[in-house]
Amino acid sequence: MDRLHAMLVFAKVVETGSFAKAADTLGLARPSVTVTIRNLESYLNAQLIRRSTRQLNVTAGGEAFYQHCTRVLTDVAKFEDEFRAECDTPRGKLRIEMPAYVAKNFLAPRLAEFQDRYPEIELILSVGELSATIAQNVADCTLRLGPLPDSSLLARPLGSLPLVTVASERYLRGHGIPISVRSFGSHVGIRQFTAGSNRYCEISFGAGTDSVSVRLGSQLAVTDAEVALAYAANGLGIVQSFQFLAQPYRSSGQLLELFPECRPDPTTLFAVFPNVTGAVTAVAAAAMFALRIKGLQGRCDGNNSYQRNP
Repeated sequence: MDRLHAMLVFAKVVETGSFAKAADTLGLARPSVTVTIRNLESYLNAQLIRRSTRQLNVTAGGEAFYQHCTRVLTDVAKFEDEFRAECDTPRGKLRIEMPAYVAKNFLAPRLAEFQDRYPEIELILSVGELSATIAQNVADCTLRLGPLPDSSLLARPLGSLPLVTVASERYLRGHGIPISVRSFGSHVGIRQFTAGSNRYCEISFGAGTDSVSVRLGSQLAVTDAEVALAYAANGLGIVQSFQFLAQPYRSSGQLLELFPECRPDPTTLFAVFPNVTGAVTAVAAAAMFALRIKGLQGRCDGNNSYQRNP
C-alpha cells in the first residue's frame, strides 16, 4: 500500500465529507477511494470513518490520524516546493519505459509541452514490453499498470483506466452469448500475459469484494493489448482490455461489450521511479510534471454492448 497516497485520499475524504467528492477532486475512480480507505483501516487496525447512508462521521482515532496526515502532507508539499526550486533548470537524460499504447495515447499529447518546459532534457523512451520486474530495469521512470509488486517503490498514480470485456459479433454468432459472468461454459478467450514473468491476466467482473475472476479456455495468448483486440475483432475469442483501446472497435461495431453492468474496478496507471538517486532526481521531478494524466476515467464512452443479468 502506498501510505502517502492513502493519507492523501483519507484527508480528502475528511475535508470533503464524501467518498465521491474526494474521488472527483483527486481524479480517481470512486471505487478505488473506498478500497484505499478500507485498506488503510485494515493496515492501522482501526476504524477511521463511520459510514451511514446519509453522512460520514470521523471517529476520534480518525480525527487524530487526520491531524497527523495534514502535518505529513504539508511537510511533503513543502519539500516538493523546495525541491522544485532547486531544480528550476533540470538537465540530462531521462529514460522512460512504458507500453506502446500508453506512449501513443497519453504521453504523445504531452511531449511538446514537456520539451518546451525542459529544453535541456533528452528523453529516451523504451516503448514496448516492460522488464519482468521493476528492479531489473535501468529506466529512471516506468509507467506501470497497477497493482505494484513492491509498496516501497516511489510511485505516483496518474489516473484510472476503465476495463471492458468484448467479443466480435462473428464470434458471438458462432459461440452464443455467455449466460452470466459465472457461467462462460465452452467460451474461449484471448489470454494476455506479461513477457518475462509468464503471468497470465485473468478476466474479472464486478467491483471490490463482489469481484469474480474467470479463466477462459484458450488456444491463443499474446503480450500486447492492441494485438489482442485486433484478434478479438477477427472472431478469435473474448478479451478484456482498456476502454480507450477498445472504443474504436466498439464505435465501428467490430466489437461488442459483454456485461457492461459488471465492469471490474478500473486499473491505475502509475509513474514509478525505481532508481531515484541524486543525479536522477532533477529529471524525475520534471517527469512528474509532464506525466501527470488527468481525467482518464470516462474519457471514452460507447454503447455497443450485450447485456445479461449476472
